[in-house]
Amino acid sequence: MLSVEPILRNTWAEIDLGKIKTNLIKVKAILKPNTKLIAVVKGNAYGHGAPIIAQAMEKAGADMFGVVTIGEAMDLINYGITRPIIVFGYTPPEAARLVIQNDIRVTLFDERLLQSLVKESPKIGKKALVHIEIETGLTRWGLNPESVVSFIKKASVFREIEIEGIYSHLATADEENKDYAYQQFELFNKTLGLIEKAGVYIPIKHIANASATVDLPETHLDAVRPGIILYGYEPSTVVLNSAGVEPALQLKSRVGRVYKIEAGSSVSYGRSWIAEKSSKIATLPIGYADGYRRELSNKGKVLIRGTKLTVAGRVNMDTLMVDVSPVESIVEGDEGVIIGTQGKETLWADEIASLLGTNANEVLVNIGHRIPRLYFEEGKLISTLSPMGGYYSKK
Repeated sequence: MLSVEPILRNTWAEIDLGKIKTNLIKVKAILKPNTKLIAVVKGNAYGHGAPIIAQAMEKAGADMFGVVTIGEAMDLINYGITRPIIVFGYTPPEAARLVIQNDIRVTLFDERLLQSLVKESPKIGKKALVHIEIETGLTRWGLNPESVVSFIKKASVFREIEIEGIYSHLATADEENKDYAYQQFELFNKTLGLIEKAGVYIPIKHIANASATVDLPETHLDAVRPGIILYGYEPSTVVLNSAGVEPALQLKSRVGRVYKIEAGSSVSYGRSWIAEKSSKIATLPIGYADGYRRELSNKGKVLIRGTKLTVAGRVNMDTLMVDVSPVESIVEGDEGVIIGTQGKETLWADEIASLLGTNANEVLVNIGHRIPRLYFEEGKLISTLSPMGGYYSKK
């Protein structure tokens, strides 16, 4: 049984860095030799802890990293990541100096950001590195296709700007019907053709997300942007795990209390669970402040002593209760598995997601920052990220 005394929390996550590396290698193996892999580590690397995950991915051969905020990019840089980092989200013009100083690639589709980058570049003595985003049907960020060519022609005139890449994002690549994805891809290619006719060469063209990386090899182009598959999950229930990736994270919590209640006794707020007979209830120190959603009240599962048991009553902010009546031997200190394996049973994030009507991405990314992350390789504990003493303090 793993000791977590040094991090003072009886709820923790275990991440297998070997699986992270192997997953990335497996995904790279399905790409063309010259296609770059942009490893998406946004959302704290889907809840896994971005700095150490990025270090492992860098060693395994990630060509670039994708994040959504400048803060996420700086976390990686401050932790020693040297591969290029692209910010896929909105970058405010006020951040121009910071991104140029740190060679952070930003998504560009905004005139104000363009002018701010042009203004700050000479002061620093570096070019601003940008990736242009085209809006092809997700309706989120990006330039409309009809305005892309004029914008790029304008941006390319400035010596202060280096257009390193251009991309778009598919809206339905994770669905069984790919017609809309193909429409988007066709529009993207058509727009690229117009840009080339205008005499502008952009070296890195990318549109494939995790689903397209697996299901639509024709969309790989110069780079792909896999996310969830690097962490061991299928992008959706209709996209098969053809790369053979495996989940790398397990979430665990120790039983803090076991007690017997009589028939008619209730558990937790609102009395939504009432014992129909004499029962045994276990309390675990994990709740919705840690990312275990309140919607899992009375239906979530926990593995204890190799048995899948059901949450009893409402999930609290910091605790949840489990009906452990089916297993008489459960005692205080037993390990409960929220995500992972125990004995012959498994309980992965996609199973939890099915109870919530969401996807594994959301389940994983919701794992709270106050939960320590313990990193293993070949069975040995090699690193810890903990809220104690600064979450991203470089060791």
